[in-house]
Amino acid sequence: MTTTRIRQMKKICVILIAGLMLSSMHGCMYYYKVHTVKNITPREIKNLDSLFKYLILHQGDSAWHIENMGISNSQVSGILSVLPANHFKFRNTNPEKANRYRYTNKHNETYVLNEAHIYLSNDTLIPVFGTGNKIGFDCSTIKKIEIYYKARGMTTASWVLPVVLPLSFPIILFTILTLSGGPGSFSLSQ
Repeated sequence: MTTTRIRQMKKICVILIAGLMLSSMHGCMYYYKVHTVKNITPREIKNLDSLFKYLILHQGDSAWHIENMGISNSQVSGILSVLPANHFKFRNTNPEKANRYRYTNKHNETYVLNEAHIYLSNDTLIPVFGTGNKIGFDCSTIKKIEIYYKARGMTTASWVLPVVLPLSFPIILFTILTLSGGPGSFSLSQ
């Protein structure tokens, strides 16, 4: 084996080892995705309520928990309450990709999987937007609804890949070394 070839092999090994180390440090995470619904109908609002979702109402920069939600024809009503500090994960949520949440003894963010976010259009003015106040608005004023759900594929991959990749490293390394000099040409004395 030439020294150039040995250097190439060392570079490949270093890159593989670095990749394996990075993947193992990033593994074992939980992820969720966002399903966005536009063109909201009263039926979809009733469906959210029947799924026992934790409903968060957004208007501009404000966010409130809406309790005792009811719907009559196309009118939605409910009582507003202060949004607890642990329900502000939506501020860091990217609807375009899988988002990470923690599920450990110290940090349990699984509540995010039960959230549904109702976004009112900015030109909708609810005159009384405060805790304990009963509010009502028409379904047509809802800009979108975002429902969070578990990203099973991404979560599974984050648990499986850190185990599979390090175990496959010897096979990959042996294959590269064997194929670089032809079958059976690798030996420690070269």
